[in-house]
Amino acid sequence: MKRRDLIRELEKMGGTLIRHGRRHDWYQNPETKIS
Repeated sequence: MKRRDLIRELEKMGGTLIRHGRRHDWYQNPETKIS
């Protein structure tokens, strides 16, 4: 799975970008508050 496909799936499931880092990004599910 490519990075852009993973991001698309996370956003499709309701994930929102919390923080953009140099090596990784943090996504969080607003319903569960788990990153």
